[in-house]
Amino acid sequence: MSFRDSDTNQSINKRENNYFVRKMRKIGRKIFSFFKLIFIGNTLPQNFFRLYFIIIAISSVLLWCPFSHEVTSTKQITIFDAIFIACSAFSNTGLSPVPINENLSIWGKIILVIDMEVGCLGAAAIIYCLWIFFRQKLDRKYKANPLILNVLQSERGGTNLYSAHKIVAVSMLSIVIAQLIFAFLYSFIFCFLPAYKQTADHVTQITYDTEKMLPQFKNYGLSLWVGLFTSVSAMGNAGFEIISNWSVAPYRNDWGTLLQFLLIFELTIGGLGPVVIFDIYEKIKMRRKNRIYNMTLFAKISLWTYFIVSFLTIVFSFLCEILNHSSPIWTCANEHKEFGNAILYNKCMCLIYNVLDTRCLGMSTIAPHALSEPTKWLYILSMFIGGSPASTAGGIRTTTIAIVCITLFAKILGRDKVILSNHKLDEGTIKDAFIVLFASELLIVIGSFVIWSSIPVLQSHNFTITDIVFEIMSAFGTVGLSFGITSVVKWWGLLYLILLMFIGQLGVLSTITVTTKKNTHFNELDYPIEEVKVA
Repeated sequence: MSFRDSDTNQSINKRENNYFVRKMRKIGRKIFSFFKLIFIGNTLPQNFFRLYFIIIAISSVLLWCPFSHEVTSTKQITIFDAIFIACSAFSNTGLSPVPINENLSIWGKIILVIDMEVGCLGAAAIIYCLWIFFRQKLDRKYKANPLILNVLQSERGGTNLYSAHKIVAVSMLSIVIAQLIFAFLYSFIFCFLPAYKQTADHVTQITYDTEKMLPQFKNYGLSLWVGLFTSVSAMGNAGFEIISNWSVAPYRNDWGTLLQFLLIFELTIGGLGPVVIFDIYEKIKMRRKNRIYNMTLFAKISLWTYFIVSFLTIVFSFLCEILNHSSPIWTCANEHKEFGNAILYNKCMCLIYNVLDTRCLGMSTIAPHALSEPTKWLYILSMFIGGSPASTAGGIRTTTIAIVCITLFAKILGRDKVILSNHKLDEGTIKDAFIVLFASELLIVIGSFVIWSSIPVLQSHNFTITDIVFEIMSAFGTVGLSFGITSVVKWWGLLYLILLMFIGQLGVLSTITVTTKKNTHFNELDYPIEEVKVA
């Protein structure tokens, strides 16, 4: 090789190295700009992202500290476990890589309760109420400015900007009072109703009673604490519980169904959200004054969709389980009193409660393994829909599925306008609904591949694609029901589940806009319209 060839090769290598360095710097600048936009940007979604991120970070550190861990625990809680639990509590999900009751001390459980309460009431709403309380001590004529009202409206408010602070005040007071009332009711049930620790049948996965009583029985102090924890978790639709070693299964029969009725009532309040609560409050108040009050379109859609979806899932769940002759719920021999004395009533109540439980709560009376395959997919659909916007529930939300269905129905009838309750739906609202639906489906599909790849030795765990989708949907819908996949997935699978739980709390549309900034120059431009055939 000549000196000229050697110089040429060195020059080529130098140019290639310089090109590689420039490309890496360019990628680095883009990554830096991306995180800078998220953590320094000034849009509402970006502000909420930072607020939620700070709360989860503080909670994670506190849960990682030794005083939050149970001394007798056999498993050490890592920082990654602490981050997962903190995000799960704040997003009102209930998934956990470790058993909460066995691994967290009383201080860890108190931190968990605070985290769930902040997620339930709304971080910005709590900060506003504390600030306005101390502000009014100095200035009683103070009124919230539009910027603060906009923040409240985005998190827990309705469609009317200037009623946002009233909605927050009424809903927060109502929720806290309801939590205390339910806590006392739960405490009496836990204290005076006999309940036993559970063990599971390895074939049917239905639990039955052992001879060991639950520790809260005839111990009112402990029952009051368990009742308060359960009330906060149920109202926030969090799904965490410290009742027993098998969720609320000890109370699935006979008089135990009273606990199920109370949980249904509480999860419905949390799933409907502050806006609907405020509208119901206003309607009752006006009716007492013999005045007419028209509920907002948002509240009407939320109420109707919530109850229609609940009714349909209950009906189809019964059909799926009855038509499936091998369903463990109907075919178990009942030799261990799995379904108590009133067998038919308890089995029906078991199905009804667990269908509603999938909407947003996650405190089950039976393991998901005991369900037939069609029922599992029905539960997956229920978790995907979730509850109302601005509530503690996740999913695509009831208004999204309602708008999508109504729009498709209008298209089938050949209508150019989408009319609902004598109101024309805005084109932007319809577009946002389809964006949320498509983005959510994309997240679930990607998540299926991520979780599938993160389960070590998949065959040995005997997980199916239904189980994986069920776990992903549980995180996205902030429900908390699990097949046990969360405890075995590797770090990137847990990271994706954390992302899904965070999106479930922040909202799909808000998450999308976190990484964007307003381009006012682009919005001012106008372009010629041309139709494109789509099907």
